[in-house]
Amino acid sequence: MSRGQQAIAAMLRRRLASLAMGSAAPWHSSLSPVAEGHLNWLELRLDGNPPFLVCAFADELPGLALPRHWPTPDGRERVPVRSLRAPRCVRQGGGTANARNTSRAGGSGAVTAIVQRQGNAERLFALSAAHVLAVDGDARLGDDITIDGRLSGSLFDWLPLLGDARVETSVDAGIAEISAAQARDLRQHYAHLAPRATSSAFHRDQPVRIERCAGPLAGRLLGSLWTGWVDAPDNPGAQDYLLLDGLTYQAETPGTRPGDSGSALVDEDGRLLGLHCAGSPDSGADWNAIGCPIETVLEQLGCEMPATRSAAAAPKPAANPPPRPLARARNPAQPPRAGDAPPRPSANEDALARTLWGEARRERQPAAIMEAVAHVVFNRVGAQSWWGRTIAEVCRQPYQFPCWDPHDPSIRELLRVTAGDPVFDLARDTARRAIDGTLGADPTQGATHYYAVGLHLPPPWAAGRSHLLQIGRHRFYKDID
Repeated sequence: MSRGQQAIAAMLRRRLASLAMGSAAPWHSSLSPVAEGHLNWLELRLDGNPPFLVCAFADELPGLALPRHWPTPDGRERVPVRSLRAPRCVRQGGGTANARNTSRAGGSGAVTAIVQRQGNAERLFALSAAHVLAVDGDARLGDDITIDGRLSGSLFDWLPLLGDARVETSVDAGIAEISAAQARDLRQHYAHLAPRATSSAFHRDQPVRIERCAGPLAGRLLGSLWTGWVDAPDNPGAQDYLLLDGLTYQAETPGTRPGDSGSALVDEDGRLLGLHCAGSPDSGADWNAIGCPIETVLEQLGCEMPATRSAAAAPKPAANPPPRPLARARNPAQPPRAGDAPPRPSANEDALARTLWGEARRERQPAAIMEAVAHVVFNRVGAQSWWGRTIAEVCRQPYQFPCWDPHDPSIRELLRVTAGDPVFDLARDTARRAIDGTLGADPTQGATHYYAVGLHLPPPWAAGRSHLLQIGRHRFYKDID
């Protein structure tokens, strides 16, 4: 893709994402159907001269209202638009291993691959679609995940946070932690769960294979610049999430079906390309299925493939490797390049990191406060109460952690801070270690509450109670309703 095409693709993603988030912009008047919510998906096609957009609109939009061009931000160019009518894609959440969240009432799907935590070969996970493993907005860390009806894992992380107001995502993926013995069992039964390598080399009409529970299905890859809404099959009127930069492919007859979400998308050489997440038999275009690129999935979940690649594909270790940095390293299969964006954390990790940053950024020794606050969050998650049942829920529970107070002007800084801020990098590292279980013993002695002396008046719940200990200016308490 040329730089010009990359710029157009980036512009399109930003525009549709801003619509999804309810933002207003002057260019809405040039494409009013989108502003009214009638656009179901769009795809940037590079096989034309010039490149063009395919836009799928809902049936209630009159034909004369369908746009013919989409102006660039500076108004100097117009991208040709080919409009059609087509529904949204539908999640398809069973050969390959079958996964099901037995703690929730939901369907089943396929296991994509066995992965490990970045830099930690001892932590192994079964990868699948988020809507297979997490099912819905009621999912909880530690939910029971049954694989093949005989192996048991526990829900560890997923993205997007289903049912959350922030519906924009570049992946629909989740991981369930399993033991080394379970991982060996799955690899012995299903060889494709241990692919020889991953690949991000996509080209039009590339032969692919979808490793479904019902057996492999051949197809051909068609594009990697699809953006659109994905719905749950049992609630077709709701917009579950907006998927960015999805893969499009044409699955051969009979096509993908419910229960196929999570299926591995592999090339002719057995390299893992992506994770199948949705089908659209009536797309009106030359594809009928949608997936997420595997490298994006691994980056966002903080995972990597176990060391099964050939020596030629693996990076050569340095003679004297430098100490591990605080910021998460990229997948070893993808050496960092100038201008690369850092991996995007999961919803739980991001919420925890921002909480730690917000609560400790003004401390002289923020590391100790961050670790203590992280333990408080996990103590609340462990209570499984009105405080929240997931890390993200606990962190964002209204009027609990001061940094998330919507009336505090600092909330804007909390939401905007990114990697590169030294304190936020420390917060991200602390959040990852907390989620990985490597943070160490709880210095707060099981505390679920705290407040900063001198910054706030003692809260009503602290009246007449003795604190367990004080770390910096923070006093910690427990046994408070």
